[in-house]
Amino acid sequence: TPPTRAMAGNTVILAILLLLATTVAACTSDADCNLNGFCRNSQCACTAIWTGADCGQLALARAPAANHAALIPSNDTSRWCAGAIQDDAGTWHLYSALMDLKCGLNSWQRNSVITHATSANAAGPYSNEEIIDLYFAHNPKPIRAPDGTYLIYFIGCGNKSSTPITTCTNGTTPRGAADSAEPPSSGFIGSGPAIKCSIGATSILSGPSPHGPWTMQTVIGPDPNASVPFPRSVDNPTPYFFPNGSVIVLFRSYTRVYPTYHSVIGIARAPSWRGPYTIDPNPIFMGLQEDPFVWFQPETKSFHALFHNMGGCKDVGCHAWSHDSHAWTLSATPAYGYGVTFDNGEQVQLKRRERPQLIFDRSGRPTHLINGVQPPQSDGGQEDKTFSIAVPLVYTGSNHNAL
Repeated sequence: TPPTRAMAGNTVILAILLLLATTVAACTSDADCNLNGFCRNSQCACTAIWTGADCGQLALARAPAANHAALIPSNDTSRWCAGAIQDDAGTWHLYSALMDLKCGLNSWQRNSVITHATSANAAGPYSNEEIIDLYFAHNPKPIRAPDGTYLIYFIGCGNKSSTPITTCTNGTTPRGAADSAEPPSSGFIGSGPAIKCSIGATSILSGPSPHGPWTMQTVIGPDPNASVPFPRSVDNPTPYFFPNGSVIVLFRSYTRVYPTYHSVIGIARAPSWRGPYTIDPNPIFMGLQEDPFVWFQPETKSFHALFHNMGGCKDVGCHAWSHDSHAWTLSATPAYGYGVTFDNGEQVQLKRRERPQLIFDRSGRPTHLINGVQPPQSDGGQEDKTFSIAVPLVYTGSNHNAL
């Protein structure tokens, strides 16, 4: 049968699509591979924990079906942000935000406490949970400083500084129960006793062991000058330590520049975890992100960060990279989406997937992606039941096992 005009048109369209696909996949430098691989013969060769044509996607394996990969299985509580570190003896320690008194996530500004639990495995399940800082304490990010000190960066004042909701059940917040924020900090940019703890300031719990005892200090606060557009808050802190003990902290803030109360990402720097901290004068991103997590990737000698997308990326998991921690580039490829596949074949599209953190083993290799998640359905009250999951990462070279 001779080709018709429609068939010829389809052939042209197909050729154009193939050309576009080839153009998109081609690279001219390692930057085209998001500094997650190397440009070889115009193609990206991914390294570390990355996959995809431009090495922009995390190589995620199937998650354990048991308890839907929950780090702390529970039927009557809600958790959100969580991070895990390993001690010298090999025990894993999880620090997470628990909505106390069986409340749901919508109570976080009143009921969030920081808990500590232990496990023999990085992905849990974790047990022997204990509260180490009472409400309001949120956004815990555990890390060990080069001097050996155990640290938990977080926001809030702890020590019963908020009035909790007491009528919750089953990990959900009752309808009609209102959350209420603490008053804004009247501290200043920098470090010292004059900075007041608040929902909009970053504090640190420090201790000689993963069990404490813990000492609290507030280290970074927003500028109290109402005419200063940035930063209006310093929350969602995530630190990275250089071998000499100096530290950078990415954080979420907001600015009144554009648009009003726009969520942005800022960065603070200090010679040690004790401070003093100096905030870079301008945000590194104005693109509607929050929940940063930062690390250094030795395979490509570059800095990387994950974010929760609030409108500035193509999917829920944003990724950015930097040569020097000063100039950052936001990847056009999302690092991950809402979907999770379990090792029994079950596939779930989560309602919420936020608070990204990576788990690193003692050699410094990332092994799991942690997220605070909300399942597709969350019955009862304000339907705000949440938990934290850990999904295994696959190192490049074994990406045939990735999804």
